[in-house]
This record gives sequence, C-alpha cells and structure tokens, in this order.
Amino acid sequence: LLLPGLLAQVPLAAQAVKVRTKVKADLRQRMDDQTHLISLVKGDEGALVGMKVPARITALGGVPQGDMPWSLVTYSRETLGPIKNAPYKMVYGETPIAIEGLARFQKKLWIFGSKLLPEISSVLLLRQEMNPRSLIGVKGAQDFLTISYDRFLKGPEWFANNTAVGFRSQLSTDSTRLMLQLDPTTTTKAGAPHMSIVVNKDFSLYWTGILQPDASAREVAVMDEKGTVWHLVKLVTDPAPKVKGQIGYAFSVFRLDSMGQQVVSLDLPGSDYVQDARLELRKSGDLVVAGIYSDPDLRRDQAKGIFFTTLDRGTLAWGPFKTNDLKVNMVGEKKELQVDIGVQDMQVFSDGGIALLADENALRTAQSKNFANQPITRESYVN
Repeated sequence: LLLPGLLAQVPLAAQAVKVRTKVKADLRQRMDDQTHLISLVKGDEGALVGMKVPARITALGGVPQGDMPWSLVTYSRETLGPIKNAPYKMVYGETPIAIEGLARFQKKLWIFGSKLLPEISSVLLLRQEMNPRSLIGVKGAQDFLTISYDRFLKGPEWFANNTAVGFRSQLSTDSTRLMLQLDPTTTTKAGAPHMSIVVNKDFSLYWTGILQPDASAREVAVMDEKGTVWHLVKLVTDPAPKVKGQIGYAFSVFRLDSMGQQVVSLDLPGSDYVQDARLELRKSGDLVVAGIYSDPDLRRDQAKGIFFTTLDRGTLAWGPFKTNDLKVNMVGEKKELQVDIGVQDMQVFSDGGIALLADENALRTAQSKNFANQPITRESYVN
C-alpha cells in the first residue's frame, strides 16, 4: 500500500472541523512488512521513483551496503501501481560506491553516491542521471565534488568503505540549487555533524558549512532562492527537569551560508513557550514558523494552542505572533487540555495560508490481563 499524498487543510484563525483529504492508493498490492521506501521523488510527469530498502533500515548513513538488498522502483502517478522494480549498482573505478539517495533536479532524475579517498583523506561525491521508466543510467557516473574529512570535523575513523555518509537532498525554493544535508537523523553513526553542501545548477560547489548547535539538537531546515539555509533547532538543556516552570529546552532559528551562521531565539510573548514547531518559506520570501505552545504553569504534556509568526530574513526580526487555543476535550463533565501534541508537517499555500498537521503521538501503557488471567502491560501509540 503506497500513500504518497495526503493533504489536510485546517484554518489557523479558527479551529474548524472541516478537513479536506485526498488519498491515492494501489489497493491491489499486498502489504510488504519486509521492505519500505526510504525516499520517493518525482521521476517525470507520469512516474514516481523510490528507493526500496529492508524495513529495519531507517537511514542509509552508517549502514554497510555490501550485502544490503535494495532496489529502485517506479510507480505510475495515475494508478500508483508499480511499473518496474530493478536492482541498481553505481560503477566508478575499482572500489565500491555507496548510494546516498535520489533527487529530481533541473527536471532530471539523479542518483547520488559516495566513495572514500583515504589517500587524500576525502569523500568523493558522484552523480548519475537515470531514466525514470527503465531505471537505467542515461550516462555513466560522474564525480562532482571532493570533500575533505576535516570539512566534516571528523577523522578517517568516522568513515567506512561501501557505507553511505548519510546525505539527504533538498532543493532551494526556486529549484535553482541543490543541498546535500547530513545530520544525526540521516545516519546511524554517532556524532554526525549538522552539515550542508550547496551546489549550483551545474553541480559546482556554491558553499559548504556546519551548523554549531549541540550534536543532540533536533532540526528542520529549508533553503531559500539565494542558497541560504534556515534551520529551526530544538536545543535541549535538561532532558528531565525536576522543578516546575523549568522547560528544559528551547527553539531557535539559525541562518547558515558561506559567511557563517546567525541565530535568533524563538521566544513567544509573555511566559508562553514553544512545545513543537516547523518552518517553511513563502513564495513572497517570508519565513513562516508555526507550531504548538503551552504555559509553564501547565503540566509539561499539556498543550495550550497553536501559534503562527514570520521572520524577516534581512533583519532577523519576528513579526506579530498570532495564537489560537486548541479545542478542549470533555471527559464526562470535566474539561481537559489536549496532551502530547506533536507537529508532523506544515504546508504553505500560494495565497499565504498555511496548513499545520499536528496530532497526539505519545506512547501509552495500560494494565490488563491475558486469557490466563495473568496481569500484562500493553503499549500502544495514540495517533
């Protein structure tokens, strides 16, 4: 079952119940619990192309690829039925190439790979244009960048042959530049840097840099038309605060380009604080930040409402903060605030409006008894 598109629009100004949803699925295909798609991109006007890997693999970075079964899969955009499934191997020289991922850039489908050059303490990045229907390379693999180990702030021991570094691709808002991004979520190797490599249309290097938050920081990033990368970062100061009113984390927006980095804190007016958030770029150039907020006087799992604001990319000044209370749950005659709300995604529309997808997603435990009347603990996610 493949569900590549899900759109739900909820007005920010009022928490309306109306939700429009459009789902496409190929219901003829049997569920596959052995493999999953680790990436899915537009191949051409009528096809989607994905990378299918074993279900246990959540990130390509740090996973040896010598014996890993994986393949490229093409799906019809009309029916979502598979068109072709084929294994793929990038060839360049004698030593093995590790696959980093897929991207559609300059109206072409590309697959990226990496190869270690230990003699010069560097990583060689390669690209190959692919036919999205036949899944055959249009030309042979080509190298386009050589990045030294010290640009990663790592020594040779951090890298391994036939193992992806962990780069994830992302386009600028006007699709004129491509970013290869490495962070702790794209690799299984500990201590990964928050690294960005930005290339021009011809794959020449525009700039590369490393964000400098703590290595455990969680981030969301977008790249604007100038090739500047904007990171929304959650910085954890205390993972288990004991004193009421202490939050233990804070959100900031980092601006990263060839000149270095700048940072501005995401502080709500008054005592309210951000629980979770996302950022996106409007076509007008505004940087939009929205998410869930709460009050220090409430329990840490309780959410108060939704907030929305913009950031001026030139002055790094915040615009007005707009808020909207979340609907209160009724348990009998008692009112209860919504709890454990996380932001899953945010979409910005051409008319300036936004859609924020947020839900309750915490792990719940419950005590019950089995058929032998023995007490057991059951765990489940409310989603």
